[in-house]
Amino acid sequence: MSEHTDHPSLVRMAWNLTKAFAKALVHYKRTGEIAVDREEYVDRLRVCEDCPEGYFYVDKTKQLRCGHEDCGCYLEIKAGGAAEMCPIFAWLGDIEKYQEMNDG
Repeated sequence: MSEHTDHPSLVRMAWNLTKAFAKALVHYKRTGEIAVDREEYVDRLRVCEDCPEGYFYVDKTKQLRCGHEDCGCYLEIKAGGAAEMCPIFAWLGDIEKYQEMNDG
């Protein structure tokens, strides 16, 4: 696992965080869910560590990160959010969740 340096800019990460917060509020209003259970959390982190597109990296502070331009997140936080999705739809249920959020 090499250190990845080509990650989103600070401005882009701030925008992504704003979108994630809004998405979490809408998801909570629809479902009452804030966080995933421990098993799903661990599964998500495993998928990230084995990212098929190579976006996973460990930053200078030893935090697990996603380097996708639509992410840049701290994975130990993102993986726990019920409304969160992998930017390449690699987590179980991401495609269905995306369709549900965009149909309603």
